[in-house]
Amino acid sequence: MNIEKNCGFLGRVVGLLTITAALAGCGGSGGSGSASDASATAPTTTTSASATSPTVSGSPAVTVAANSAYSFRPTSGSPLGMALTFSIQNKPSWATFGLSTGQLSGTPSASETGSYANIIIAASDGTASTALPGFSIQVTSAAPPVVASSSSGGSSSSSSSGATVASTTGSASLTWAAPTQNTDGTALTDLAGYDIYYGTSASAMTQKITITNASLMTYVVSNLASGTWFFEVIAVNSTGEESNPSGAVSMTI
Repeated sequence: MNIEKNCGFLGRVVGLLTITAALAGCGGSGGSGSASDASATAPTTTTSASATSPTVSGSPAVTVAANSAYSFRPTSGSPLGMALTFSIQNKPSWATFGLSTGQLSGTPSASETGSYANIIIAASDGTASTALPGFSIQVTSAAPPVVASSSSGGSSSSSSSGATVASTTGSASLTWAAPTQNTDGTALTDLAGYDIYYGTSASAMTQKITITNASLMTYVVSNLASGTWFFEVIAVNSTGEESNPSGAVSMTI
């Protein structure tokens, strides 16, 4: 597993993880982020010019790691019951925009890191128009890939993230690289450890192992029954803030 995505803490975001991959770094002071969603989001806002103007609201994420999917769709409505169309200003080059839905989505590449500022999404009923306040999206570097292997050898499989896991009967050895930066580019100084989630389904990795030693970058998960197992890793800082999860990797015992 490799830790290098971005976790978000108030004001600054921790790095992201990708298993077999790579884990993202955690760190920073205050804030919120989680493996379920470490990316920072802009405050939820609702804008309406008048009682009859269209309404638009939402909290767009303000960070995304390179090679990770981004998506934001505002909540909107028309007090007059009219159909709405949407427009956007300063759309990021890596994103697409739905004129009928207002959805902004896309996956930035590693060459598209940086800040995309003053993005403005507006809804119109043909007579009046209402826009969300401008927001920015920071595209951060993707974490280096993490490698999972078995000390005793065995068959191996690859994950969609490009990570590989080697398996042995009943156990899997996971290895990752510690993150060094928060998603805002500041140095990561309070990495406290990692959480490993695993299970027999990519959508239900309900078993958890907590590692409280930030310098430990390998772990053997044992006592695994025969079948296919999925793993992902989350970085945790000293205040308990979590990074986004690494990309899941799988192995068959």
